[in-house]
Amino acid sequence: MPEAIDPYLAMLRSAGLSFRVAANLQRDADHVGNLIAPGPRPRRFDDLAPRPIVEHDDIERGLGSDHASMAVALELRRLGAELKDMRVLELGCGTGLLAIQAAIWGARVVGTDLDERVLELAEKNARLNEVEIDWRRGSLCEPLEANEVFDLVVANLPHKPSLRAGVLPLSQDGGRDGGALFSV
Repeated sequence: MPEAIDPYLAMLRSAGLSFRVAANLQRDADHVGNLIAPGPRPRRFDDLAPRPIVEHDDIERGLGSDHASMAVALELRRLGAELKDMRVLELGCGTGLLAIQAAIWGARVVGTDLDERVLELAEKNARLNEVEIDWRRGSLCEPLEANEVFDLVVANLPHKPSLRAGVLPLSQDGGRDGGALFSV
């Protein structure tokens, strides 16, 4: 079994999932790896926007751009200059990487998150990257006004299955089947 997937399998087991691993299991490479990539902190992304993006994360709380965030970030990079003057919403913003990336491309951005400490980290990252973002505390769309309109909504919502509450960080706990927030 590839070593890169071991931490992910261990995390799923700690969340109460029972499974067998196929002898021929392979994992396709992605942008930064299966979980939050190791390496120097803060992290620097040179290829997502016209200028580098710096991200402080909090690995202990599961906050940092993982492979799912990178998949969305690559789509934002593909849009690039088209983002200029768009209204963009990042739901469950975490470290704010996607919001920051869109703002660097010229979008007007709102980011929401349930956790005040997460928003403090996102704001720290926004200041570090010299962008203005409207951060709002609340669950998903809860802090939005009824008449607000966005051109684009991005998110990397918690999607890891967990049979036991409190085992995974809030930023990763997707409930029993991993899709708890997708049915809201």
